[in-house]
Amino acid sequence: MPERCDVQKTSIEWCNFSSNPIYAVRKSDGKRGWACTHASPGCLHCYSETINKRLGTGYPFTKKYEVEVEWRLNVQELAAWFRHKAAGKVFVCDMTDLWHPAIPDEYILSIIGVAAMTPWKTYQFLSKRPERMRHIVETYTIADCLAIVYTATEDSPTLARQFPLNEYRADTAVQQGWPPKNTWWGVSVESPEYLWRINELCQIPAAVRFLSLEPLLAPIELTGGRLPIYSHSGPPCCVEQKGFHRTQHKSLIHWVIVGGESGPGGAPARLVLEFERPRPLLRSRPARRRRDPSGPRRPARRAFN
Repeated sequence: MPERCDVQKTSIEWCNFSSNPIYAVRKSDGKRGWACTHASPGCLHCYSETINKRLGTGYPFTKKYEVEVEWRLNVQELAAWFRHKAAGKVFVCDMTDLWHPAIPDEYILSIIGVAAMTPWKTYQFLSKRPERMRHIVETYTIADCLAIVYTATEDSPTLARQFPLNEYRADTAVQQGWPPKNTWWGVSVESPEYLWRINELCQIPAAVRFLSLEPLLAPIELTGGRLPIYSHSGPPCCVEQKGFHRTQHKSLIHWVIVGGESGPGGAPARLVLEFERPRPLLRSRPARRRRDPSGPRRPARRAFN
């Protein structure tokens, strides 16, 4: 697989660019690809797994093959974040879960540190493992991120030439706060069994917190409105979720993405969107984006504001 060291434009509707500074290599022969582990039923038809089996390491994203790969940080990709001057939203690690337990903390801190030093972009972190997100935020600070980045450049003159680090960059990063205000933090929730991820997300003091209800495999009720989607036949209905406290999360979620299963074998979905007009979904009137349930290649998306 060729080395990819640039921020790429993407067809994903809710961002402008994608970047993958984390990759994996097969220990047996060094073949490059990606790695991950299924976290819940929403991973069943993962597009990244399909691509990886065909063009990457060849391994499925199951726990059995975790020991067969080695995770690596592509510092050339991080250097490209400085060179890429276009503003916009960057989806970080769309081919894996940045917060996978096998990825070292140092890799994650390096990514957050470089993101804080490039404030003209907005970086979107999405995971099915919000407990790891919360651990990183509660354990480290922006100073730890900068220390790791600066130490890496001091040990490598070649890397130092690619990273335009100076006092101004450090001050810029510190001004972003912790977590950096140009980073968005989100979780994927596909069914009521995983509403606990929202509880974890809301403990992170991010400037923007968002949900990816994709693939939405069962009805989920959110504060002030209902966004049920069905992947199997049955009468439309909405259910009250006991694990989701309405008052606790009011105005804490700013963005919601809704979509069905995509890829080979994905179950067809019927979208039913209902919003109580006198009261918005959340107090801050978040943007609500509906993705086409048939997959990312279908045109004519529609945003709900």
